[in-house]
Amino acid sequence: MYNPVTTEYPIPHHFCQNFFALPRLCALRPEIDDAKTKVISKSPLLKSILLSDFEAMRPDVVGVLQGEYAVIPDGLLLLNRSGNWFSINTPLDNPLWARIPFDKINTNDARTLRHSILENWDSIPLADNTLVMSTIWSNYYHYTFDVAPKSRLGEQLKFTNVYIPEDMTKNRYQESLLARTLDSTPRVTTGVMRVRNPILAECMQSRDSLLWLRHKMKIATAPGRRRLLVRRAKGRARVGNNIAPTPEFIELLTRYGFEIVDFGSGELSIEEQVELLNGAEVVLAPHGAGLTNLAYLNGPLTVIEIFAANLLYSCFLKLSMHLDFRYYGMIEQSVDGAGDILTDVDELERVLRECLG
Repeated sequence: MYNPVTTEYPIPHHFCQNFFALPRLCALRPEIDDAKTKVISKSPLLKSILLSDFEAMRPDVVGVLQGEYAVIPDGLLLLNRSGNWFSINTPLDNPLWARIPFDKINTNDARTLRHSILENWDSIPLADNTLVMSTIWSNYYHYTFDVAPKSRLGEQLKFTNVYIPEDMTKNRYQESLLARTLDSTPRVTTGVMRVRNPILAECMQSRDSLLWLRHKMKIATAPGRRRLLVRRAKGRARVGNNIAPTPEFIELLTRYGFEIVDFGSGELSIEEQVELLNGAEVVLAPHGAGLTNLAYLNGPLTVIEIFAANLLYSCFLKLSMHLDFRYYGMIEQSVDGAGDILTDVDELERVLRECLG
């Protein structure tokens, strides 16, 4: 008999014998064009870390987990009739993220929820042919590239309804993405629900998903001559969240005619955010979700992404290559007392001179 106080490990759904995935298309790694894509760093090690992330190929995955399960309100765990937990909507290759479902199930709240579900199993609403959509982090970037494209993959299995946590439908950008990518598909957003043979998908920011998203959203911008600095909202305290506004940096922005763009904290629609970038010639920004709107821009465009040493992820390098933008990644090793990136202004000016002719 199962002992509820024993440490448990959720079973990743993609390891289950009864998860039947469609054939995975082999992702083709784009070749870096040195004339259009450059990574600048005084540290060869940090540069190699960023490029190693770029080299990693993560194919999109979609399939059916055969059987009957209860999906809990956050959409990250399934429970079967025997009381076993299965992790879903969790990245396949990141041990840090994979720990989140483990931490969730080893709590008194999870044990109480399991007991309630099993006691009331037959009275819980049941749905067939359901795509279960969720993600560990539902900020603008992850929602755009990890959540919305799940419906593109699920279309191959002809789902007829969607389960998505209620907390992931409240912001303006969430509702806009769902309305345009799911069309009129019925959605379930509340409580515990039973699902028979759920459809599960993992999206890895493929070029096909990006082009599908642009087609679905039908948002377009025109190129122009504007030079824009994207400043991130201050709500999230994180090292490398913004570029330090040193006098030298501000003087450089002024001299080159940069405007500051601030997308706020979720109060703007996607259309309003993208409109702030209309006519862009250069987009300068620290690494982070503020660069998500590059997905809707049209070239010619130069992207200058400033990295702190603790945040070396190649997602916007790949996005820029998919859309044929000119790209510079500058890796910096110093931050100020607020955790903002101290930028090598001389190096940044060399980049600006090069990209602006």
